[in-house]
Amino acid sequence: MASRDLEKKGKGKGKKKQNDPITLSFNARSLVQSSGGDEKCWAFIYEKTSRGENIQVAKLKKTKGELNVRGEVNMADLTAGITYEALFEVRLLDGGSGWQFPVKTMLSAPPNEYMPRQVNLYEQPEDGGWFELKVGNFTPKSVGTGQVVSFQLHLVGEHEKKGLLLKGAVVRPKSPHCSF
Repeated sequence: MASRDLEKKGKGKGKKKQNDPITLSFNARSLVQSSGGDEKCWAFIYEKTSRGENIQVAKLKKTKGELNVRGEVNMADLTAGITYEALFEVRLLDGGSGWQFPVKTMLSAPPNEYMPRQVNLYEQPEDGGWFELKVGNFTPKSVGTGQVVSFQLHLVGEHEKKGLLLKGAVVRPKSPHCSF
């Protein structure tokens, strides 16, 4: 995929020199729409960043039952042999509820890697700020065309959930001192 195509789909990437690993970013709207999210569950609002910029984020209004937030990366956009990490950038709002029950994350990467995890969002940083919800790591062995890595945040259960902000997602080269 060319950089132009990535931007159309809500993804962005920096300039890539030959064999340099890149970071891919996904905006909230692209992640919610790719999962079939609709206006009953999500509202798109603007938040001011620490640099004073307004960015669009997705606010979970309310859901009871199943809801997926997902993104995909074409392996051709990555560098073979580099370990990447996939993560969502999220924040819990005051007055949110239902987060005492775990959410599931899942990473699926060729050839047959499937990495599900359960995460309790209340065990994340308590400062009320944005945090990275790690999904998993993967290392492309080759970057053939047609191969896709997908990552998901899966909300399940009978319990109503509300009050989650989704800024976006990132797929980036893993830092050598990152432990997950």
